[in-house]
Amino acid sequence: MGETTTTGIRVAAIVAVLASSLTTSAAHAQTAAPKPAPPATDAASTQPEPPPWNPAVEADPPLLPAPAGLGPLSTSGSDVRDDGARASVDPAKERALEARVAALEAKLAQKKRVPDTSPWGLWRHLKIGGFVQPQLLVQSVNAAASPNQIGGSLPPGISANDVIAQADGTTTNGTFFRLRRTRLRTTYETDAMRFYVQIEALPMTGEAPQPSTIVRNAEATGKIHWTDDALTEVTAGLFMVPFRYELTETSNVRPFVERTAFAQNAFPLERDLGVHVKTTALGQRLTVDLALVNGQRLGEGKFVVLPDLNPSKDFVGWASYAIGPVLLGFNGYIGRGQAIDGANLRFKQFDRWALNVFAQAKGTLVPVLGETRVISELTFGTNMDTGVRYATGLPAIPTTFTANVTSTRQRAFYARLEQELGDVALVGYRYDVYVPDYELKENGRDTHTFLAGARFSQNLRWTNELSLVTDEVHAPGTLPPGRRLLALSSVLQAQF
Repeated sequence: MGETTTTGIRVAAIVAVLASSLTTSAAHAQTAAPKPAPPATDAASTQPEPPPWNPAVEADPPLLPAPAGLGPLSTSGSDVRDDGARASVDPAKERALEARVAALEAKLAQKKRVPDTSPWGLWRHLKIGGFVQPQLLVQSVNAAASPNQIGGSLPPGISANDVIAQADGTTTNGTFFRLRRTRLRTTYETDAMRFYVQIEALPMTGEAPQPSTIVRNAEATGKIHWTDDALTEVTAGLFMVPFRYELTETSNVRPFVERTAFAQNAFPLERDLGVHVKTTALGQRLTVDLALVNGQRLGEGKFVVLPDLNPSKDFVGWASYAIGPVLLGFNGYIGRGQAIDGANLRFKQFDRWALNVFAQAKGTLVPVLGETRVISELTFGTNMDTGVRYATGLPAIPTTFTANVTSTRQRAFYARLEQELGDVALVGYRYDVYVPDYELKENGRDTHTFLAGARFSQNLRWTNELSLVTDEVHAPGTLPPGRRLLALSSVLQAQF
């Protein structure tokens, strides 16, 4: 047998294997795939049924022995003759194979169009989760920061950390167990939409207008898939304001228990009512998020009674881009705030704005340790403080009502470092400073927070923090108070 004949035999063998594989796969798929009942109006319902299987036409012939001097050529023997010549293709077998492939393609297309009405199909998009954070909090303060002060000084015989009664029926005790967060959330999500609700089952007293179950998130989202790589989500409801990386980082993911001082003063509970449009593209490296919100935030005194105190709305813009392990971002906020004098029924509006830049970098510098993360943000703003923690944070209504308010200018910065220690342990450090009015000298709050924690599983972690606070925030015309606070926080978080 010459070289030409040998080549012909090998080509014929390859063709035979391919034809046999297609026939076997198509027949198996036709038998295994269930046949859903399509709607009468569906185009797939008009497809002709494939002819019944005919063993005489479609069955493979028995295996043929390999020619002398050559190895095995085929596992089926189809379309290979013992003399090495190429056998002719049976037209009936070819038509039957084409019909089966067409029928399978039609059924696959129909399955994508017909909705799954089974009970499990209806609920398979639903996810229920939650987390709880039991906390032990131990606080120690100096005389200037003591809640025991009466008229600016401690009563005779009372030290800074003694427990005494308060007018509202409570005491000044600063050491206790509490439930820091008790969140329950429900998400229903498909390729076209998302429904998300999160509630605080037992909020801390003083955080909300009423110490009862409240909604933290209530979002309705529609999705637009421009391409496989570009997605736009349009969300309306109560959501985290997309300003600053820190605000959008959820509490069950962030290693540090509390957010920085700026976030707690300018965005007390991080959320507002409105609508935002978020687009991701370029492999999720690019993110652009634009929002229109009330400007009266969750955590401010009248949020539930009246979600916004003026008719104007605030605008938020976010843009970030990832370059390898580095994420860079820029944020802007512009809107209108208000000061209210309930005794004299006076209402004064004022402009407010803020700009923010942030950077995040992460990577494994020492393989034996684990991932290292560094995050930092810098913010400048005017009239952004809500006055929920510092009475002097809001601009005062001027004596001459028609005059403009005296604006306060804020500055905030933080940098934090997180280092994994193997698969279980995590340590970290964060420094943050918040200046409610940087035109006043020595007017800021500095916090050093040291973190040590353990992650026992994806569902259980233990976090311990030691915070050292120096608080010199004061009103114009007064001296820095020199407040000092030492706080130890231990939180065990369980989630599902």
